[in-house]
Amino acid sequence: MNDESKKPARSTLETVPDRVSRFLRGLAHNGRIRSALASEGYEDSDHQEGWNRFHAVNGYTPSPTPTIDRTSGLAMAELDRLDAGLIDKIDATLVHRFPAQRDAVLQGLVAGERAVAVANVKTILARLSTLESSSDSAAGEALARLAKVKIDPAERARLATLVKSAEAFESESGGGVESDESRWARLEPSYLALWAWFDEWSRAANRAIQRRDWLVTLGLAKRRQARDAEPAPVDGPAGDDRDE
Repeated sequence: MNDESKKPARSTLETVPDRVSRFLRGLAHNGRIRSALASEGYEDSDHQEGWNRFHAVNGYTPSPTPTIDRTSGLAMAELDRLDAGLIDKIDATLVHRFPAQRDAVLQGLVAGERAVAVANVKTILARLSTLESSSDSAAGEALARLAKVKIDPAERARLATLVKSAEAFESESGGGVESDESRWARLEPSYLALWAWFDEWSRAANRAIQRRDWLVTLGLAKRRQARDAEPAPVDGPAGDDRDE
């Protein structure tokens, strides 16, 4: 659709999936309605096109989605679980004996969840590596003290592996939150394509079908409401409130 002035408003486009769903169901479950629309050229390929465009709007694809490595998910859960304990252990081990080294490792870190936990552990490992390369004897002593409480090279290597795996999990599972604006920018072309399909074939259905109940089935007409009961007649002319 090239003419922006003719493009439906977002509020209109967002109603189209529900309308198309009813339209397609009506055609699928009533062969006589389908035959009537066939007189306007509606074929199996047109029916499949409608479903394909409907699925595109709703994020459905018939092909299997990539399987996220279970190991990555477990790594995320493990770091989520041990983040607070690791920070506390380092704090308790260094704060009295090696306060400067404690600050160098934990400065600005607060226990968190998921991505925050992963970032915390990654930062701690990087800072411990910096201490390891330091020529300051206190840095070496602080690392030895941490090794005493099982934060040794082997544990650090294990944590580094968990961090790498957890970062892959965040990437594969789409950890970021998409804004409403970016989501609509991504989906609007699919909504427009679905609207165009529905506009074409709903208008064709209105030309081909005269029976109101069939149009109701397709969602193109509303059921007639029963008339409100008429008020009971009163004796004498309306509005005559004179006393006898």
